[in-house]
Amino acid sequence: MVLATPAVQAGVERALLVLGVFHYFLGVMIGLGGYLKAVGAIGGANPPRPSVALVVVLLILLVGVVTTSWTAIAIVCFNRPRFLVPPHLRDQPGTMSTRRRHPTAR
Repeated sequence: MVLATPAVQAGVERALLVLGVFHYFLGVMIGLGGYLKAVGAIGGANPPRPSVALVVVLLILLVGVVTTSWTAIAIVCFNRPRFLVPPHLRDQPGTMSTRRRHPTAR
């Protein structure tokens, strides 16, 4: 299994801070969507028109989810941006550089 390699496990360990922030954005977005569905603000036969503030909040949450997920992928693969990686893990190579150095070690 690809996720069980030591290089990927080390990359996920480096990205735990960003993954935690990702889960907060995703949780709030899912919770808000569920609440709006429950009160009838979205979905249904004749939903009322959503307010501009609601649309802005949902877009901010969506941008947060996308940004944190791509940042986590960058940290796992390339160990960049370094300021988001814990100081004691900044010297580790990224997953992609490990594969370039040892192409047979997967």
